[in-house]
Amino acid sequence: MARAVSGGDEGQALVVPWRQMPLLAVVAVAVTGAVQAAIAATDLPATSNVPAAAITWSVVIGSAVVLAGALVGRLPSWVRSVLVAAGLTGTATAVLALPLHGTAYYFGGLVSDQQFRVQYLTRLTDSPALSDMNYADLPPFYPAGWFWLGGRIAAAAGVDPWVAYKPIAVATVALMPVVVWCVWSRLIGGRTAVAIAAVTLVAGVALSATEPYSWPAAALLPPAAVAFAQVVAAPRAATGRLLAVGVFVGAAGSSYTLYGFFAALLVVVLAALAVVSARADRSAVLRRALRDGGIVAAVGLVVALPAWAPFLLEALRSGVGPNAAARFLPADSARLPDVLGADPWRLLLTLGVLGLVARICASWGRRPGVLAALGVTVACAYAWYAASTLALAGGTTLLAFRMESILVLGLATAGVLVLAELAPPAAAQAARRGWPARRVAVAGGLLTALAATQVLTDRIGDLDEGVEAAWTTPYPSGANARGEVDRGREEGWSDELAAAIDRRTGERPRDTVVLTTNYSMLSFHPYRGFQQITRHYANPLADYEERAEFVAELARSGSTAELLSRLDDAPWAPPTAFVFRIEDDGLHLRLSRDTFPAAPNVEFYDVVFPAELFDGPEFDSVVVGEYLVAVRRT
Repeated sequence: MARAVSGGDEGQALVVPWRQMPLLAVVAVAVTGAVQAAIAATDLPATSNVPAAAITWSVVIGSAVVLAGALVGRLPSWVRSVLVAAGLTGTATAVLALPLHGTAYYFGGLVSDQQFRVQYLTRLTDSPALSDMNYADLPPFYPAGWFWLGGRIAAAAGVDPWVAYKPIAVATVALMPVVVWCVWSRLIGGRTAVAIAAVTLVAGVALSATEPYSWPAAALLPPAAVAFAQVVAAPRAATGRLLAVGVFVGAAGSSYTLYGFFAALLVVVLAALAVVSARADRSAVLRRALRDGGIVAAVGLVVALPAWAPFLLEALRSGVGPNAAARFLPADSARLPDVLGADPWRLLLTLGVLGLVARICASWGRRPGVLAALGVTVACAYAWYAASTLALAGGTTLLAFRMESILVLGLATAGVLVLAELAPPAAAQAARRGWPARRVAVAGGLLTALAATQVLTDRIGDLDEGVEAAWTTPYPSGANARGEVDRGREEGWSDELAAAIDRRTGERPRDTVVLTTNYSMLSFHPYRGFQQITRHYANPLADYEERAEFVAELARSGSTAELLSRLDDAPWAPPTAFVFRIEDDGLHLRLSRDTFPAAPNVEFYDVVFPAELFDGPEFDSVVVGEYLVAVRRT
């Protein structure tokens, strides 16, 4: 009976063969699509604990499926792999999709950063050409990788991008545990890779669910570090792994610049440490490190260039302005992540801390090289927090809070490896006591399922604010997911404003530049905005401050003729459509200024235009609710 649960040798069990990976990809995509469709088709109450109950038992069932695949050795290997892939993907999908069962929005609705993320997807759904998320005639500064792929999926499916964002985001987070499992199984083999995939699932829900496009790079960074460390320390080159690490670094840079840069830095640090720690023939190790690092750098640049070349070329041609994106200091950047504690999740992280600290003292365990690479990854993440604080002296930060995902995942992975070291002596002790191996495995599985259920249900609770925003943000047609209409929310006016603009321009939205106080409209419709809502989202090529001053000059125009003259003399593509909020003292346009290091780091203010500037025949104007839409006649 022991063989029924052993699954064979730990080093070889559940190592995913290359030939199985296409099958597992199909299974994972099919599972996340089917689970999302089933949840969307289920009529659940808008406000009840039914979704919470469904999440709990989804985790229980998913854990049972994964454990069956990991432990039941009598099943064919491909069946076991399919069970693991289906269990991981189905669990992650259910945990994320159930709280959003009745809303078309993803976590956060269209509040704060989600507004520009949906705007970017809208832009790249409208056209596959790389372009800035907001401004006309500018290449993108924000990496387009995930948004471009999502835009192609939304366009092919014929789904409005603001509706497509949720299923694409859920699928992105839900598919990563399977990808991570496949990668780790090639690096360390055994069931340990399944456990690492499970903690990746938890970390994705807990830390990166609201920023799904960053999660593939973050989730794959620890195994990429391990893969490079293994190669650079080996006497013979492993070109295939170096190429894979290079592709990862380039893809990370094409989807999330911060993680791409961190990955490149990590490669340099690992290569340097390999040279410094060499005990003999250090010059040979140095040559090997330079060769391996060079291969990764060359491949990474080739992969990243398609996304970055348009911006770099334009920056060389016209110069680049200041980048305000990093001028942000939330509380999570001002303190270190909370990784020590007595709840199941923090106990695992604490084990990881202890394991990595012990690795500093001695080369212990069956995988000391893996622990060393994870230790370097975690140490670099902590160093990033320190460097980000030092950067305050220069009037910026390094967005340290974004390193929490990498740091926590690195510690969780180390914690799994520590538990893997403790498992054999624990099993031996149980055998000496005469405990049947099958019962021990079942007991361990039940304990794992219970811990996974508690941790995941706790972590999904951290997303309650984002869930509430998804339910209460109005759709562009007016009502929100609960059928409530709040005419004071700008999102609900978007379709009416867009219809008024389109009737008067007769152009495609992508050909119309709009100066608008209703920035949500730009997330639903692919107009080009004359100004971004905040400097922190703005392209460094866009002359944000100069545009803000230009808008103020427009408002100071003494006549319609003077206004038109200033528009004609604009150094940028001028707006042809205007959306203002009507107030007693004139037409209001909302702009913002950078107030870093204050929190919040932006201050909104209104520029007021005299209403008579748009009363003449030069503009075709109409009142839409509390807004005035004015389109310049040609």
